[in-house]
Amino acid sequence: MWTIRCILFLVSSILINGQMFESLCDEFAMKERSGYNEHPSDCGKYIQCLTDTRGQLFGVERDCAYSTYWNIKLLTCILATDTVCRHDLCHGITDGRQRKDQANCRGYWECNGGKSIPMCCPRGQNYDLSRGCVDNEKDANVTCGDTCMDSVYDPNAFGGPGIKDQTKIKPGTTGNGLILNALTSVEPTPDVQNKEAIQNTVLSSRADSASTKIERPCDKTAVDRHRQMYEQHLQGGWTVRRLCSVGTVFVQASCNCLPDRGMPRP
Repeated sequence: MWTIRCILFLVSSILINGQMFESLCDEFAMKERSGYNEHPSDCGKYIQCLTDTRGQLFGVERDCAYSTYWNIKLLTCILATDTVCRHDLCHGITDGRQRKDQANCRGYWECNGGKSIPMCCPRGQNYDLSRGCVDNEKDANVTCGDTCMDSVYDPNAFGGPGIKDQTKIKPGTTGNGLILNALTSVEPTPDVQNKEAIQNTVLSSRADSASTKIERPCDKTAVDRHRQMYEQHLQGGWTVRRLCSVGTVFVQASCNCLPDRGMPRP
């Protein structure tokens, strides 16, 4: 019995530690990068550094939204076509090569000039690596209802504020990017309660079974009466206000800036 418990403990530790990145969280990351670091192998992910109850640093893997890559200079996810990632899977790959996105059933990436270009199948279809965009009705085992670079904030959707799809995206086109956040010069303010909430969520997940994934709460909060602005909660108990790009508004339900259909275009 003792041997079995030891084996289970080791397996659990290995799996949980696989989701952590302690080596990427140091004094430099905390002071110079506000507690963030780039992922060691995936352009569409980043590492958020946190401190546990013992004062030890650890890193949690976070996902960027589809079509975006982490930018270490801006410390946020921006359009993949607007940044350079040394881990881009299209480096040295022939133009036209495609790969399926692992998180979005309508999304896929196409290599062009050594860079990954995000693409979308139309609504009602999903992407299959061997067949391309396929009607959902033809795939009995596939249920695909993901939005894919075509979500907009519509104040009148569903009888009130909501998220609604556009239908303009066609096969082989990229559509509109979702996120392009700009840093602002607003002074940060302490937010200890939010910091503790994030820490408690992560730490409680460490005690779960090996099959339980770490819960990933949204680290952004909408700002009252300022639809184009949100607050991002950083390590150390600080909150920084950031501005969405022109033509987008922050939507709490998606934890992202989305194009606003009702906003006047410049």
